[in-house]
Amino acid sequence: MTAEQPSPRRRRILITLIAAGVVTTTLAAIGVYGLIVGPRTSAPSPTAPPSATSAPSPTGSRTPGEPETLPGLPRTSDPVRYARLVADALFTWDTLAGHSRDEYLGVLLAEADPTGYEASGLAADLRRYLPTAEVWQQLREYGTAQHLADVTAAVPESWPGILADAGDDLLPGTIAVTVDATRVRDGVWLDQPAHSEHPVAFTLFIACEPAFDRCRLLRLSALDNPLR
Repeated sequence: MTAEQPSPRRRRILITLIAAGVVTTTLAAIGVYGLIVGPRTSAPSPTAPPSATSAPSPTGSRTPGEPETLPGLPRTSDPVRYARLVADALFTWDTLAGHSRDEYLGVLLAEADPTGYEASGLAADLRRYLPTAEVWQQLREYGTAQHLADVTAAVPESWPGILADAGDDLLPGTIAVTVDATRVRDGVWLDQPAHSEHPVAFTLFIACEPAFDRCRLLRLSALDNPLR
């Protein structure tokens, strides 16, 4: 299906939702808290979290010892399932798995609006969630890995009203999904296993059919400032 070209007004409506309705803040320290400042408790992690999932590469496509390529997200037209897939890709990473921060970022940028209208805004949103390149190197020194647990995803109660007010000024199939979860982080601090857990909440703005032939990621709210 051919993607519909969004009007400038439609883009302004979505930016307004994010900038005013879900206040966007610059979180320069995302990824620092937890292991960089030491464990919140002295209890060691009972188990290490899973590393970022990788898809097998064709035989001979990589040299021995080279990390496998990070897979793209499965295609789906179910916005709630899609939101969970994006959330998992956004928060699951392992600094010792051989992948750079930009590789994890690239998987998510591939989900952007194919018209390119929201791509730059989405890139800015994603960079606020992922550690900076400098912080990533610091986290590697602590062997930091991260994943989500206890994930729930649902369309916020406020969304039908927002959608009604917007009328035809949003792409057909645009929907908001709010994710609540626990961010789990493991690593090593002073040669001892370290573990931290922290609740997180955020809203994903997604466009599915009929705008696109599958769900696409438009924008993200600020972390811990979701639509309800």
